[in-house]
Amino acid sequence: MNIAKAIEIAIAGTIKQYGQIGQNTLVRPWQSLGSQYGFDTQSEDGDRYFPCVDIRCGSAALDEDQSTWTSTAPIIICTKTEDDNDHADASRIYEAVKTVTDSLFKQFRSGVDGDELTYFKAQLTDRAGSAFHWGGLSYAEGSAPAADDSLNMIDIVLVIYHSRTDF
Repeated sequence: MNIAKAIEIAIAGTIKQYGQIGQNTLVRPWQSLGSQYGFDTQSEDGDRYFPCVDIRCGSAALDEDQSTWTSTAPIIICTKTEDDNDHADASRIYEAVKTVTDSLFKQFRSGVDGDELTYFKAQLTDRAGSAFHWGGLSYAEGSAPAADDSLNMIDIVLVIYHSRTDF
C-alpha cells in the first residue's frame, strides 16, 4: 500500500476538480506522472511544464500512540521566472490552491463534508485500499517564497492523519 502516492493523487485530483488554477496549469503528483492533470502532458519539456502545481508526499510517520499516522504533503506552485517576472501567476495559482485546501480544512473542522472533502476522501479510499482509514488534516509550516534555477516557487503544506488496520 503506497499511501503517499494515494495522497498525492487525491490532492492533485481535488485541486484540478475544484481549483480555479487556469487551464494551462499542470497539476503533477510526483509519484505518478502518468496521472498528471493538465491540458498538455506531452509537451517537449515532458514533466517540466510550467506553470505547475507539484504535489510531493513523504513517507508516513507514526504518532506517539503508535496507531495514528501522519503524512506530510507539500504542494509546490512553480512558474518560470522569465514568464512570471512579477510573480503574479504564482500568486494567482497559490490563491486558487489555498482556496481548495482551506475548503478541505474548513469541512474537516466543521464535521460537514462538502464536495471537496467528499471527493478527496473518495480518492484516498479508492487508491489507498480498505486498510486505510481517514483521520483528518491540518496545515504544516511551508517554505518562504523563493526564486531558484529560473523558477518562482511557493508552497502550501498539508498534513493528513490516518490509520491502518493491516498492522
